Amino acid sequence: MDNTTGLTPHDALELSEVMNGAMTIMKMMQMNMNQVQDPDLKTFMQQTLEARRIRMQAMQQFISNQHVINKLQ
Repeated sequence: MDNTTGLTPHDALELSEVMNGAMTIMKMMQMNMNQVQDPDLKTFMQQTLEARRIRMQAMQQFISNQHVINKLQ
């Protein structure tokens, strides 16, 4: 295990894959929201998207704090 990040190289790669998948889902949700007519569904989707953005920001902050990016390059 890497003592500076607490993550193994495998863990760092997994985190990167999770973030890539989350970003793809967020982009798809945003595109699909333009087609939604029901106001309740649209509100639900907007709230879900905002929650995902917050989680993505938390992951980005974790990466920034742990200097994980340097380990992936």
